[in-house]
Amino acid sequence: MLKTCAILHAGLTLSWSSLVAQDRVSPLSPPVDWKRLDAFQGTITRTAFEGALKKVYSIGDAYKHTIEIHEDHARIQTGEDTWTTLKFSKSNALKRTTRRFWRSRKEILPSLTKERPLNSVRIALDPGHLGGPWARMEERWYIMDDSEKPVTEGDLTLIVAKLLETRLEALGAIVLPVRASSKPTTPRRPKDFEDLAREDLKRMGLTDPPIKYALEAPLEDRRKSVQWHSEKYFYRISEIRHRAQRINQRLKPDIALCLHFNAEAWGDPSKPEFVPRNHLHFLINGAYSSYELGMNDERFQMILRLLQGTHMEEQALAESVAPHLARHTQLPAFQYITNNVKRPSPNPYVYARNLLANRLFECPVLYFEPYVMNSEDVFARVQAGLYEGEREVNGITRSSIFHEYVEGTVEGLVAYFTTTQEAPNE
Repeated sequence: MLKTCAILHAGLTLSWSSLVAQDRVSPLSPPVDWKRLDAFQGTITRTAFEGALKKVYSIGDAYKHTIEIHEDHARIQTGEDTWTTLKFSKSNALKRTTRRFWRSRKEILPSLTKERPLNSVRIALDPGHLGGPWARMEERWYIMDDSEKPVTEGDLTLIVAKLLETRLEALGAIVLPVRASSKPTTPRRPKDFEDLAREDLKRMGLTDPPIKYALEAPLEDRRKSVQWHSEKYFYRISEIRHRAQRINQRLKPDIALCLHFNAEAWGDPSKPEFVPRNHLHFLINGAYSSYELGMNDERFQMILRLLQGTHMEEQALAESVAPHLARHTQLPAFQYITNNVKRPSPNPYVYARNLLANRLFECPVLYFEPYVMNSEDVFARVQAGLYEGEREVNGITRSSIFHEYVEGTVEGLVAYFTTTQEAPNE
């Protein structure tokens, strides 16, 4: 039985919905620069534009509330009563534009060699979440008893990233770490968001909320405090937005790998138990709801990714890495039962979903979700730690969970950049 814990499941509904609906932008979003779309005038056909919306980006007809598609142009809502026009190309061939910092696989292929199959490929490694003392705040932490070490996702992903960096550099890649320690990348801290937290709580009808919460208090009670809401602004939004700024303005990679470990909810946190399931899946950006497309910034970011052809690179990358990591981990594909995802292809391991990181990073992003941290097998493997070679863990002889993660990823990346197959069409 777990001794102390925090809920690992990330699917919590935050309380800023009223603020978002009023301002029509996501929390902490900077102003939207719609003029950036001008560089893409006449670069995509109507068929390609509409096809990408229906196949990858929009859940059903969600896009129709804010995007009008006409014979030779699309009208895109930019504000409450303002619109912009995007002219379609008359050519059947999608015209490439230089208005992006990343290179497609086709553009990279001439620089690759047999000895260095990832030569010059700029790869950003984003170890998900935070480790060390920040892990418990993030609710990506649990411990079994005093004799066991805690499972902290931010520390696990950092181990994977550092191993992956060494392997990729040996193959010629230029590796760009987004986070190199357990510390946050953003200079802001929870106290910087206390005013916003109080505004959220006031909209919930809590005019005199508690400032702090007790760690062992039920989630329902913690969510009524200023501390809980200000922490969410800090690690769930400010931190990710700061990482996006580093990627888009400084690192400028060809691809970004968002490294994560998955987890499942375990019911009553006061009596938690291991879950019997262990699985794997990958996410690319897509599956925007009507509500999300009602946000000016999210709608803009979706259109920008569509016009840059990001979804085609992401899908090809995901479908290349998925079978390799699946073979190494021997994990089945996770199956969503919610309606916030789409399947862009028959591959059972690959889903499209709109997350902050894979939306804000302006390059092809592959979002990894292997292993269920609160399964008994993964817990045993985390306790075994990082080791060389093979060892019997939980009755099975195998490499460390970290080396397994890295081997499957490296094989998939090499396969992606050495294949002659074109990225999928819109």
